[in-house]
Amino acid sequence: MTESEYLNVILAYTEAFNTVFNIWLTVTFSYLVAFYFIVARLDNKLRKVLISLYTAASVIFTIRYIILVVGTGRFSQRMVEAGYESIYQAFPGQQLLSLGGTFLLMIVGTIVAVVYSISHSRGSK
Repeated sequence: MTESEYLNVILAYTEAFNTVFNIWLTVTFSYLVAFYFIVARLDNKLRKVLISLYTAASVIFTIRYIILVVGTGRFSQRMVEAGYESIYQAFPGQQLLSLGGTFLLMIVGTIVAVVYSISHSRGSK
């Protein structure tokens, strides 16, 4: 592959994991706002269904994010092995800090959203 082709693949992966994160963020805020306004009108079973669906969706988004980050790392490594300069060398650990921080935010954000919805469910009975 040429350097341009490597960069195009890496850019596609980067756009994909940014999209996954943006969708997860939108779903999380939508879930929290909707749950806040409708929790009093839902029965207990439906609350559990909503919490379960959100949790499952978040797990899927997180898995997709991990797959895309790993793919980006593989292509970046192949690019270096092919003799081209890596695009992730602004400072040591830049990629780990950025991608790891986003991953951590997704995990913590999901946990906080689920804990909030469970505690808010109990308070609305």
